Amino acid sequence: MVVVYSILPVFCLALDNDKPVYIIADSFVYNHKTGVHVFDGHVKVDQGDAHLIADRLVTKRDGKQKIQEAIAYGVSRLAHYWTTPQVDVMPLHAKAKVIRFYPHRSLVILERDVLVTQAGNSFKGPIIIYNIKNQVITVPHSQRGHATIVYDPETQSLSS
Repeated sequence: MVVVYSILPVFCLALDNDKPVYIIADSFVYNHKTGVHVFDGHVKVDQGDAHLIADRLVTKRDGKQKIQEAIAYGVSRLAHYWTTPQVDVMPLHAKAKVIRFYPHRSLVILERDVLVTQAGNSFKGPIIIYNIKNQVITVPHSQRGHATIVYDPETQSLSS
């Protein structure tokens, strides 16, 4: 099934914000009354240069039909989001068991087995919080493991 939907406009190139979002899934429940939409099985989301694959995607809309939260789950494999954040910048890849998008807060939270890479740079840890507007990556203390950063001075940084 293919659905044209508006989920990820804050996570792609500004040129892509007005492009339609395409969602493919094995099945979905689209509940207009509650604003909760559940896409299950081989979920693929595309909007311009922004892409997401996951086993499950749950979105929550407010009364004005604006996305408040989108949660991608990786069950059989990690959920994978990738985009080209700016023209002439290497693509950014983010993988985790859970990827939470909060468009109105310009916030992405990646949880469990997180890996974020761009060119030769990477962040790895149990949880990573990315404030898109301020371009701040936070890796808080966790009982689940340590955070690791690899910075290659020859390439552009992850927050470029």
